[in-house]
Amino acid sequence: MNAAHIISGCHYFAGLSAEHRSALAAACVREAYGKGEMVFYEGQAVTGVYLVSEGCVQLVRMAPTGKEVVIKTCEAGEIFAEAALFKGGTYPVTANVVRDSVLFRIPKADFLDLLRIDSFRTDFEVGLMLRVRYLTERIAFLTAYEPSERLFHFLREHYGEKDGYKISIAKKDIAAEIGVTPEALSRLIRRLTEDGTLEWQDDTVRLQDGFWQTYADGA
Repeated sequence: MNAAHIISGCHYFAGLSAEHRSALAAACVREAYGKGEMVFYEGQAVTGVYLVSEGCVQLVRMAPTGKEVVIKTCEAGEIFAEAALFKGGTYPVTANVVRDSVLFRIPKADFLDLLRIDSFRTDFEVGLMLRVRYLTERIAFLTAYEPSERLFHFLREHYGEKDGYKISIAKKDIAAEIGVTPEALSRLIRRLTEDGTLEWQDDTVRLQDGFWQTYADGA
């Protein structure tokens, strides 16, 4: 994906006009990272906001106990580090590349220059309101649905309604995405395996025959 395509599909920039999306895309800097590299470290000075074109980046924060806590896993088409542009001068998390990735960085200075344009700023504020709505819906989703339902939603959103999947995301990242601990996810998978709903071996998941039709009927 190119920068313009990612920006067009990004909730964060949903309020921008085509002209303003083009201006934002023109400011993007393409950067490639290998698995295990760090895009930036927690506490490092902010240099910009990032869009994922290819690959996967994990945002982690160091807890007081010294344990890394997964905040979010970002895949192709997603944005990260946007809040750091407006809060303090340093990144609050570390961005760790978990698969070879291509990113587009919007330099902080360029982004702030665009915000000084009245029409751009107005459009951007509309996008922020949409983002708040999304986060509100996310909270509602996590509180309204059982972990098993959140897991099935995750599979459908990331891979579609299929009988089987090759999972490219680590279980701990899936756990973070559906709002449970890795241990709780393991217990959930064990329970769903025991009742015949699915089989999960390494990176391969297979659902029972006709699962999605049954799931839709019960929704």
